[in-house]
Amino acid sequence: MSGPSWCEVQFDYGLRQKRHRKLGDRPTSFKSREGREIKVQKEVAVRNDAIQQSGKDIHKKLEKEIKADEVMIDTSSAEEKFAVRMLNLLWALDCILEFGFTREMPVFGIIHDQIIVGIIDEVDRVLTPTTASPKKTKKARSPSPSQPRITSFMSSTPTSSPQKPPPPPEPTGKYHLSLIDAKTRKANSIPSPANSYPSRIQLMLYHRLLSDLISTTYQFPFDYLWQKLDLDGSQPFSDKFKEQASQSNYVQANCLNDLARTWTQSMHQLDVSGVGDELKLVYIRQNKSKGKGGGRMGSAAEPLSMTEAQDIAQAIHASLADGDLDRAISESLLSSGQGTKGDGVKLSEQKAEGAIASKQPPVNQPAPEEDDSIPHKLDVESPEVIGTTVFKMDGSSLDDYLDNVLGYWHGEREPIGVSLANVGRCFSCEYRDDCEWRNRMAAALAKSTKSKNADGGKNPWS
Repeated sequence: MSGPSWCEVQFDYGLRQKRHRKLGDRPTSFKSREGREIKVQKEVAVRNDAIQQSGKDIHKKLEKEIKADEVMIDTSSAEEKFAVRMLNLLWALDCILEFGFTREMPVFGIIHDQIIVGIIDEVDRVLTPTTASPKKTKKARSPSPSQPRITSFMSSTPTSSPQKPPPPPEPTGKYHLSLIDAKTRKANSIPSPANSYPSRIQLMLYHRLLSDLISTTYQFPFDYLWQKLDLDGSQPFSDKFKEQASQSNYVQANCLNDLARTWTQSMHQLDVSGVGDELKLVYIRQNKSKGKGGGRMGSAAEPLSMTEAQDIAQAIHASLADGDLDRAISESLLSSGQGTKGDGVKLSEQKAEGAIASKQPPVNQPAPEEDDSIPHKLDVESPEVIGTTVFKMDGSSLDDYLDNVLGYWHGEREPIGVSLANVGRCFSCEYRDDCEWRNRMAAALAKSTKSKNADGGKNPWS
């Protein structure tokens, strides 16, 4: 949903070219909305892909600092495919309780009646300041032996009909969640406010999605979500799925409704008042990735991560064919395991690794003081960090953006390209030479400034 904010025309071209595919599987040309053939600049596409792959490598290294070994799960239904996201969400919650933070936390929800999914780079549980005298900072608290595991909320027998769970304990709101998005850059400087706009929109969307998921005053509409995705929340998982999922400690779940009830109960353990309004973007040098603190690719050519680009691209590409955006989004959400053998879903590719054979200390056991294997939060003081941008959640501006971009998503208006002030973005775009937007802007500017161009003035659109 944030991708079009960089350049709607580039985004539209990327969908038509099937840019979510691997570089070698993409067509070298395609037809535009207006029927014109758009040829892809191969050398620019190769360069952009290399930059993206470098960012993904750094990102993967960060992920491995905290996540366990990869788990493979074969899915035989749409319900099981979405269950992978739910399992990863529950795993992330367990990680927050154990270490005080997590990485690659999946979020999903319904905003402006559209299904939106995402993956948050890092979520920290932060002690909310009080008026009391300051106390000495402590390390992330490990759960006490008396604290229930998430799996304790699950039934060990199949669920035939929804049962009302026991009322959860009232949270004190001792903590709040803090969101961080890591971006890698080749340039040794942070981007301008204009160029960081897509990242800010993305992080604000995550804020809203996670706020809905952990709200204690708002009941997340899982039933409505299943309806929009055309899922049966009570359909039992296959024995094979449950056997493989047992490696992630959630074998007791028999259907999506079980996982939804487990989340509703277990998220109260966080003891948070909500998601903090202060959001942070951390920019890291891409060519020096040895230290802890790599992040998701945030280059000018590709402001989204590959997984998110695939989700969005598959959704809108399908919508261009049949005009049904809701169904297209549903299909993309339920097919995000593409690229694996058969119906196998490699959880790490979905950002949904199971917590098995973990090299990390088990939950409910305090970690050794000097254990190097204990994961650490993103170190903003690291020499690898170029700088950080901190901004406030702005729900009003987010809604304004969504109202505008959904006009494009629903086909109510044509995509809009970059403004003259942001024409520099075109130089990293593989569609630049045949871009219809650039051609129209160049013609319009040439007409309005004919005398200046005659005197040698350069047309920036040319």
